[in-house]
Amino acid sequence: MKPRRGVLTTVAVLAVVFGLGGRAAIYRSLASLPAPVTDLGEPFVEEPERLALLTSAGRRIEPLHQRMGKPNPGDWLDRHPEPGQTFEEYRAGSPSRPTAQLTTLYIQKWGDFDDTQSAVVDRVAELLGRFYGVPVKFEEPVSLDSVDDQACPPHPERGDRRLLSTYVLEELRGSHWPNDAAGRLAMTTVDLTRTGGGTWAFGQASLCDRVAVCSLFRQGDPHEDFTLCVKRTLKTSVHEVGHMFGLTHCAAFECAMNGSNHREEADARPLWFCPEDEMKVWLACRLDPARRYASLAAWARSNGLDAEARFWARSRQAIADPSDRAKRK
Repeated sequence: MKPRRGVLTTVAVLAVVFGLGGRAAIYRSLASLPAPVTDLGEPFVEEPERLALLTSAGRRIEPLHQRMGKPNPGDWLDRHPEPGQTFEEYRAGSPSRPTAQLTTLYIQKWGDFDDTQSAVVDRVAELLGRFYGVPVKFEEPVSLDSVDDQACPPHPERGDRRLLSTYVLEELRGSHWPNDAAGRLAMTTVDLTRTGGGTWAFGQASLCDRVAVCSLFRQGDPHEDFTLCVKRTLKTSVHEVGHMFGLTHCAAFECAMNGSNHREEADARPLWFCPEDEMKVWLACRLDPARRYASLAAWARSNGLDAEARFWARSRQAIADPSDRAKRK
């Protein structure tokens, strides 16, 4: 099943050069999108008992999360005020999401990866599978030698080839779509640009077409600090896949679905989702919250993400039913 054709609505970590001294800023595009964007899948089936369980779990984890404070000058919400998206608003729509037929997230490498860079992508695949509760498979890689030069504009100062993010999204959308694909994610080690010139991007996604692309280029050198590169790449990847499944930007909590306007702000954002966005993922991907948290915590511990492991373990404990909590005492 090929995704809906149409104008790509991009929701991304984008960098653009603007007039204030030529400064480059990291942008995640606006979440205030037209209503039809969230009406691309089937309506949610009303399941009152399950909805009550998810809502209860969401309220139990809320005390663990930090509300967004007043943005600093230059932060994303300072420059781009957004209303955010509540769980109820998400549930009222029909967002693209995994289904009984569309079960699998596909990852495709674009360009060359050495062993260390490939290991970063392997970690991304592992966490995405646990985060969204879907199988993750790799497609045949794409050689950049096969990409037209117009889609690989050189950087105006460095001179190295980059990839047009919109070209990658269009190729993912239009070519060899696997029948069971809930979404397709391209990963590359080269720099991304949205329009050429001085623009650049960590990643970009489409709310309409279940496709996204992420780059390792600006996430740090994995040979020098592997864990930092993994963590940054994970933040971009879970954010972009969230957009694939209809989540827009979070403006209420400190959350991986926040927009970020610069590197410091992006690094300050957590890898986890806020209660509102967690409930969306639980609902859309039909997940058991407690089992998911246990899986995420175990993975984080084994991969050196200690803060994330502790947070997900606390989240698991917060939603444990009374009998389970009694057994743990």
